[in-house]
Amino acid sequence: MRRWLVVVRLDTRVELAQVRLGLGLGLLGGMRLLWTLV
Repeated sequence: MRRWLVVVRLDTRVELAQVRLGLGLGLLGGMRLLWTLV
């Protein structure tokens, strides 16, 4: 049971990291678009 909980925690951490990366890349892309428009 403990191992399963650890695996679930690791999965959630990986998912959060991916979400953060996606948001960061999206923000960078938006900034670049704004800079090119301006």
